[in-house]
Amino acid sequence: IPNSTTRDSLLLVLCASVCALLTTPLDVARTKLIVEKTNDSNVIECLQAIVREEGAKGLMKGSLLRTIYWGVIVGE
Repeated sequence: IPNSTTRDSLLLVLCASVCALLTTPLDVARTKLIVEKTNDSNVIECLQAIVREEGAKGLMKGSLLRTIYWGVIVGE
């Protein structure tokens, strides 16, 4: 990798993308708790309900766009 500024920028984009991808399930649960006013009393119960109703894929809804947003737009 060329100079330190380019390297630092690439690492920032990479780190922001990875963090966005790893925290997507929590963001999905938080959004569901806020928007849908579910009966789930906490994030753990909400995560369990999402897996029960939609499968594990339901936890990653919107992960591609969220990763792009946080990695490229915010990370840069």
